[in-house]
Amino acid sequence: LPLVLAFVLSAYSFFLFGWHVHEKAILMVLLPLSLLNSQPEVARVYEVLSVVGTWSLFPLLLEPPESILKWLLLLCYAVGSAVALPYVSSPDTDKREPTAELVWWRGLA
Repeated sequence: LPLVLAFVLSAYSFFLFGWHVHEKAILMVLLPLSLLNSQPEVARVYEVLSVVGTWSLFPLLLEPPESILKWLLLLCYAVGSAVALPYVSSPDTDKREPTAELVWWRGLA
């Protein structure tokens, strides 16, 4: 697992600081991170990155009839992952206040 985490952090740093990054480059971060999703401290990061990563792939779907469907699916996925997150994480990790995370989610909405 440390090798997978090292790969995730390396891919994420290349994604953040890359000169020319395509929308699909976030998949290089999300796919290995999904292997670590069962760990409570990684679950919140995965939830945020997966929603933002899915949103960043929207320009690849160009047809207007797809707009309603892609926003509806993203909303269902975001709500579903937010509901399922307490079942994944342990009670000790949920005791802290995620104020920065809540501000970020409100800003995204």
